[in-house]
Amino acid sequence: MIKAKKILTIFSFFLACTLFLSACQGAGTADNTLYKEEFEQSVSPSSAPTISGTEERRSPLDEISLVSKKGDSINKALDILVTVCMKERGFTYTPQTGSSENDADSQVSETAGLWTQWGIFDVGKAKKFGYTIEGNGYVDENGDNWFFDGERYINNDELYREQEAQKKNENLTADSEKENTVYYECDEKAVDEFYKSLDVEGAKKRDIGALGSSANVAAEADSRMVSLVGKWSDCMSESGYKFATPLEAREKTFNLEEEHDWNSKHKKDEILVATADATCKTNLNFLDTWYDILYEHENRVIQENLPLFNEEKAYVNSLVKRAEDIIKEYG
Repeated sequence: MIKAKKILTIFSFFLACTLFLSACQGAGTADNTLYKEEFEQSVSPSSAPTISGTEERRSPLDEISLVSKKGDSINKALDILVTVCMKERGFTYTPQTGSSENDADSQVSETAGLWTQWGIFDVGKAKKFGYTIEGNGYVDENGDNWFFDGERYINNDELYREQEAQKKNENLTADSEKENTVYYECDEKAVDEFYKSLDVEGAKKRDIGALGSSANVAAEADSRMVSLVGKWSDCMSESGYKFATPLEAREKTFNLEEEHDWNSKHKKDEILVATADATCKTNLNFLDTWYDILYEHENRVIQENLPLFNEEKAYVNSLVKRAEDIIKEYG
């Protein structure tokens, strides 16, 4: 029996990445003379409205994003189509159940995007791991790939070899091999069937990632963020570190060749810098202020590109409606 892993649709992944990670490609390159003062309110970072850590942040661009419940419904619909197909072919398919993996993927993507642009925010993790975050990796002298899973480094190649050895020990039968083949065929068929009546080509033509990227660059160039980064730099100076920006602190301190050696002098020094960095950001309410300013600019670019935004919103809604119809039909 196949226990299904989560199905990530190409469009779900595309939207989640372009709306956040592509925005970070422009990070550090913004020229604050490009944006008029009319887009900036006379609010200092310290007095800007904050978002409570217990509340879920909602980006204005979430309406055209396939994460959380919207992504869950699509994955559930795809699972149903695979289940029906497998049953028709004489096999049983058991989808995964439990907490949303879309939420987990979204959080990892968001953390990676913030890390790329601003470094680390969690003081506790900085004290323990420095600038290392989930997804960091390196290749050792044997050519094996190691990845940090949030708590430790895992030898990904060794794990793969162990899994392959386990498969051989299980003495897979011809029927189980056939079951795997049928699963992948049904998986492909499910995706084709789900999207066949939807405007996929129109979605491909829309440069949705540009909306998030434009807002991100403008937010970083915003005079309030420039002022906040200056205050962060002053705070770091008080701890004995001379960095103009959080990006400079991470780039000059974090070294993929050495950062996995927890006992090295380099890593111990990195942990001290990262801890000071995250502490300064916490004291300055850096993260909440960043999101307040970013969401303000996201609202602006949405209004400036309202026809495009509404087209994409209608497309995303059609995906969710299609998923809900399938769930209702086979539920």
